[in-house]
Amino acid sequence: MDHDTKDNRLEIVTPGTEEDDFLARRRARTKTPPKSSCTRCGSCCTSGTPVLLKDDLALFADGTLSHEALYAVREGELLWSVRDEDYYEAPLELIKVKGKDDSAVCVFYSPETGCSVYDKRPLQCREFECWAPTPPFSGLEERALQRKDLFGTVKVLMDVMGRHNDRCSYARLADTVRRAEQGEESAVEEVLDMLSYDTYLRPSIQEQLSVPSDAMDLVLGRPLLQTIEAFGLKVERDGESYTLVRSDRGQGTGGGSEAP
Repeated sequence: MDHDTKDNRLEIVTPGTEEDDFLARRRARTKTPPKSSCTRCGSCCTSGTPVLLKDDLALFADGTLSHEALYAVREGELLWSVRDEDYYEAPLELIKVKGKDDSAVCVFYSPETGCSVYDKRPLQCREFECWAPTPPFSGLEERALQRKDLFGTVKVLMDVMGRHNDRCSYARLADTVRRAEQGEESAVEEVLDMLSYDTYLRPSIQEQLSVPSDAMDLVLGRPLLQTIEAFGLKVERDGESYTLVRSDRGQGTGGGSEAP
C-alpha cells in the first residue's frame, strides 16, 4: 500500500486540558532540584576513566595509585569516544586508570559503595563538574602525566620504551595498515613484524627487568594484538604464526581505549 509523505509523518500532539496543566504544575513542584555539587551518583565513574595529571604523582607516594590499576595510551592510538560513538587519535601520550574488564567502568568504582578512592581521587575527577558541563581541565599538553614522569630515572626501561615506540609507533602502524589494505604485500609483513615484536618483548621485559606482568599495559601500553582492532583488522593466531583478517572496528576499550 502506498502512503504519501504527510501520512507517514509522526506528529506528537500535547493536549492543553486542565488536567494536563495540573499534572505539569505538579511535576514542576516535585521536580528534583538541579545538582550543584557531587552527589556520588556514579555517572562519570561508569562512562569513562580519568586521565592522570602531574598533580596526581602524590597519589603514587601514598599508595592510592599503583601500576596494576593503570595503562598508557600512546600517541596516535585510536580512542573510542562514548559521546560521539567514533574514534579519534590520541594527540599525545596519556596515562589512564583502567576500566573493569576492559569496560568504561572505573576499577575504583562499585555500585554498592561508589568510588573507593573518593577522598583521594585523581584531579580530573575532582575538577569535573557534571552539573555544569565544561572541559574538565585545560592545558593537557603541559599537565598530562606521562611514563617518563614515572620511569624517567630507570634508564634501561626508558631505552626499551624508546625502541618500542620507534618500532611500534601508532603513526607507523596506521600507515602500514593503510598500505596493507591497498594490497601491498610487504606492508602486511611489516604489520605482522610489529605485532610479533610487541608480543614477544613483553615477556622478555618481565623476565630480564623483573617487571610485573600486570604493569606491562603501563610500561608499553596495551598490546597491539588488541588495539589493532580499532584499525579494522584482527589477528588470528595459529601456534607461532599470525594471519591478518578484516574486522569491524571494535568499540570502547575492546578495540580502542575510551576517550578522556
